[in-house]
Amino acid sequence: DVARSAVRDAYVAAYHHWRKVGRMSDPESWVRPQAWGRAHRRARVRPGHREKGLSPEQGQVLAGLAGLTDTQRRTLLLTHLAALPMDAIGRELGIPRPEVEHQLQQGTVQFALAVDCESTTVRPRLESLAPIVTSPGLPRVTTIRRNGVRRRRWHALGGAVVVLALAIGSGWIVSTHSPALSAGARRALEHPVTAGMLLGPHDLTPLAASGWHTTSTSGNTSGSGLHSPCQAHRFADDRGLGAWVRTFAGPRERQVVQSVEVSASPGATAATYDRTVHWYAGCTQAQAHLDDSYRVRGLGDDAVALDLTVHGGDRYLITIARSGETTQTTLLHTAVTHDRIGDVTRVAAAAMRGICRSGAVSHCHAGPVRAKHALLPSGEAPGMLATVDLPLLASVSSPWVGTDATTGTDNPAATPCDHTKFTGSGRTPQTRSFVIPGASLPTQFGVTETYAAFADAKSAAAFADGIGHQMQTCEHRNLGSTVSDPFTATGVSGWRVTSEIDAKRTKVTYWMGVVRVRTLVAQVGFTPTTKVDLSRAEFDALVVRARDRLKILSRSAT
Repeated sequence: DVARSAVRDAYVAAYHHWRKVGRMSDPESWVRPQAWGRAHRRARVRPGHREKGLSPEQGQVLAGLAGLTDTQRRTLLLTHLAALPMDAIGRELGIPRPEVEHQLQQGTVQFALAVDCESTTVRPRLESLAPIVTSPGLPRVTTIRRNGVRRRRWHALGGAVVVLALAIGSGWIVSTHSPALSAGARRALEHPVTAGMLLGPHDLTPLAASGWHTTSTSGNTSGSGLHSPCQAHRFADDRGLGAWVRTFAGPRERQVVQSVEVSASPGATAATYDRTVHWYAGCTQAQAHLDDSYRVRGLGDDAVALDLTVHGGDRYLITIARSGETTQTTLLHTAVTHDRIGDVTRVAAAAMRGICRSGAVSHCHAGPVRAKHALLPSGEAPGMLATVDLPLLASVSSPWVGTDATTGTDNPAATPCDHTKFTGSGRTPQTRSFVIPGASLPTQFGVTETYAAFADAKSAAAFADGIGHQMQTCEHRNLGSTVSDPFTATGVSGWRVTSEIDAKRTKVTYWMGVVRVRTLVAQVGFTPTTKVDLSRAEFDALVVRARDRLKILSRSAT
């Protein structure tokens, strides 16, 4: 009922605005968001709970859709039922194409798991809902026309009332309320950051002594507005007072991008900074890997730096800093191996000094600069691996996709050697899996992680040691298993296991690691194939990253 009334009202709104909508090449692209917004506002429970006469399959499909995020659900439906290309979906949802691809992949995996189907059969499952939505079908034309005429009359009357109210109220508002801008923001309006205060080619000498030239300078209001693979939106502060973006080209096909956004208050600046950091620390670009991240001292009020690698060998060295009412990002796109994050932070310090000279910030600090290793939160499941942590596979170009963390006693990270269950830990364990759905890999391929919190550090240590003992004695207890490549580091252990799983002596290989941080224990598993595998060093780095993710959770809990 909610969906049908939302569609009817969306068509009525289209009739009301038909002079504009009718001239569009695709009027349906105007109606669809209208219907979606109306249905979303009115719905209070899942549609499957209201509709009568659903088959078990239809109920399962509706439940699977209800388990997705709003963006995942819209992307999935627009792809399979509206048959829109990626760019059109991005325009309709207001997100860049890489984010559309990421949301589609995540939504496909989540939905396929929920309804227990292959990703190639998602569309037929969605089309099983057709009998529900095609009867009684779209609203009658006469109903739309009648309601549209009534809507026009009411809007005309309401518009007259609103204009009168605005005329009376605007004077009172102006006379009794000053703009809600901070002193620093008012100073930013009086002394704005100008193009002349941005970086110049001479400021890029820490990266290369010469060969730099400016390629563009703008307010970032044209084109897509996206100047990096991880950037999710044109601006991190849609209500900002101003923005500048300047790009440089340099030797060996390197590129530098400086962006500056001025916000209306210190609180808005902090939110802008946090949003920008999240774009990169939780980068959704396909096959992007966070090599390292840093907290930077001596650069503005707060600053971080990140080192990202994208499939194919391109690197992005990024410094993000905020000072007063400004947030500025300095990004180096390079394939040069000797480029270092310290060089980019020195360029960022020069950028901050230019902003300080503008007088647009209430206070400023730019140097000396020091970067210290610190893993930044990814924005995904707290304490657990994120897609940006997973290794880049040279033979696979499709991206990793992670499921949402789920609670339960199942532990898919266990091997035939340990059969570990996180029961008795005091808290329900959290489990997450990562797969590459577009790579035509066997279903068993992927990374899994399970973690739980224990009552105290002693209990956690005993549990982790118990898993280690199981691995050490596995070959004596299970003659069909081989344990090799043991690895240990602070709070981390890892092994490679090969086990015979049936009477035909079929062998399956696993990488497995155990992590302990205070009262937290995690188990990480990777099941390779004969063609796609990790090296010892790559898996060790993955387990160490799992430990560092647990450290963030442990510190926040403390």
